[in-house]
Amino acid sequence: MITIIRYILSTAIILVVCIGAMANIHQSEQGSRMFLPMHDQRATVQKVAYENPAAEIDKTYSVFPRRSEIISEAYFIDFEIEDQETVIDISQFAYDVRNDLGFPRIQNILNTYEETIKEYANRYSFDWRLILAVMNQESRFQIQAVSHRGAYGLMQIMPLTGRDVSMALGIDGVRQPKDNIAGGVYYLWRVRSLFDVPTDIAAADLHPDDDDIIRLSLAAYNAGPTRVRDAQQLAIYLGLNPYRWQVIRDLLPMLSRRHYTLHGYVWENGRPEGGYFHGWPETVNYVDNVMGYYAYYRLIFE
Repeated sequence: MITIIRYILSTAIILVVCIGAMANIHQSEQGSRMFLPMHDQRATVQKVAYENPAAEIDKTYSVFPRRSEIISEAYFIDFEIEDQETVIDISQFAYDVRNDLGFPRIQNILNTYEETIKEYANRYSFDWRLILAVMNQESRFQIQAVSHRGAYGLMQIMPLTGRDVSMALGIDGVRQPKDNIAGGVYYLWRVRSLFDVPTDIAAADLHPDDDDIIRLSLAAYNAGPTRVRDAQQLAIYLGLNPYRWQVIRDLLPMLSRRHYTLHGYVWENGRPEGGYFHGWPETVNYVDNVMGYYAYYRLIFE
């Protein structure tokens, strides 16, 4: 009896394996790319988009068919793709905007506040689409958004910062959407000015490009300027370029308590000026997200 049972089980397993193999072969003939491991799918998408920058997102991103139905009317044009990872980022953010956030919300903001966004972006030499990306990440375009820390409005301005920018701009607080936009853009400009490179460093071929400046500014907007400057101090101590975002990105985790031994060599009191920083993953993700939305907005808005 035991022998018969073993025979039946073995036969059943063999049949299941054979049927599965035949199904895979059939599906592979229909579209072999769908059976690539995730790593290979990503590499395939990158390769297609990089070789053909003008390819439509829905074609380039076709390894994710359920999302390709949502992504449309966007093209990889108007800017040079320097990093192939950007292709994935753009496609993902295209999906996020169209599916999770929805275009109506963006259009409502633009219909009401486009003139204000462009006015202050132009005044402080920003691409208005970058401001739109910051607004998306900060508040998801919710005019009365309030964070658990008290940040308010479209640009999520903290109370103390709100008072400072209100005095600087001569406005009555940042509770009104237009004032909130003005205050947020002004504050982003102010933190950007902290990363003006001294001429002697620029002469030493350490001058950052515009992308570095934008990312450093976004990190400071999110985590506070002191956090970024602490990371820059680490970079200087280690002989690295303190004006390159990739350097600062890699050093932000080293501001946490676990690296206290290193801190003792950099700061007299043995701690970063802004204290230990354990929220660096949020800041890194923040910068990546804003830049992803920014790249996408550059594709769909002139």
